[in-house]
Amino acid sequence: MLLEHMHLPEAIIWNKSGGIYYKETVINVGVHVLSGEGAAEQPAAGKDCHSVDTHVSGGDRVAKNGTLAIFVGGKESTVKNLEPLFSVMGKVNYMGGSGKGQFAKLANQVTIASTMVGLVEGMVYAHKAGLDVGLYLEAISTGTTGSKSLDLYEKRILKRDFEAGFFVNHFVKDLGICLKECQNMRIALPGLALAQQLDLSLKAHGEGYLGTQALILVLEQLNNVSLPPSDAF
Repeated sequence: MLLEHMHLPEAIIWNKSGGIYYKETVINVGVHVLSGEGAAEQPAAGKDCHSVDTHVSGGDRVAKNGTLAIFVGGKESTVKNLEPLFSVMGKVNYMGGSGKGQFAKLANQVTIASTMVGLVEGMVYAHKAGLDVGLYLEAISTGTTGSKSLDLYEKRILKRDFEAGFFVNHFVKDLGICLKECQNMRIALPGLALAQQLDLSLKAHGEGYLGTQALILVLEQLNNVSLPPSDAF
């Protein structure tokens, strides 16, 4: 059984009148507000079932190639039994007990959030400095700045292609959960908070169904610039 919508765990796993069947394995692929390690597994265990939380990263193109990074939390033996299913989608990374897959996914989102801010800020700076942004991106791609995020988003931004591989709306939701978890952990991640506000601005302007690379639009608006389309690369 695969669960994705954020309210499905309450509707199915926590449903005392029915929900999951005995001996079933529940694969929770949604990102939800966490309520303690093992919280999702306890009601499933009460019906002699197993629960794993499974999350992916890599974007739409990587998904089509079946090379996603997969973060899985739960009982290790259960995860091993599910590996043939997961391996069709990408590389399985066992992160620990119940909830650890989601924690890994949220840490991944924290990393991507600040990476995206750095990418679009660099592009705006290069543009204002009079550089050809396409040539600039090509130059840095082979240095320490080069990354999968750069490879995935640079061409789309240059071509003004904001079709969603991952929706801004979903990203804002994930970052909001990250910030709530930061409060629970009593840690301060200012880069995360800034990125969430910038992406929230996109959503507020009705652009939540664009891809996360549309963050460039916020920086352009803040600085009253518009990067010209480019067919570089």
